[in-house]
Amino acid sequence: MAAERRTRNRGREPERRYADRRQAIAFRAIVSELLGRGEIEIVETLWGREFRRLKGGGPDLMPPR
Repeated sequence: MAAERRTRNRGREPERRYADRRQAIAFRAIVSELLGRGEIEIVETLWGREFRRLKGGGPDLMPPR
């Protein structure tokens, strides 16, 4: 009976929190770079913080429709 409850030894899966932490660090680095260049501004809204592009702050990523 004890053998039935035993699980197989699977490999250790990396923690998701590690990847999330690395992604957050990269995101902060990009935001601080854009803030330093004056391309975006951070605005507090009712729903939280938003990033707004400043006029003349670099090339458009999406072409106009």
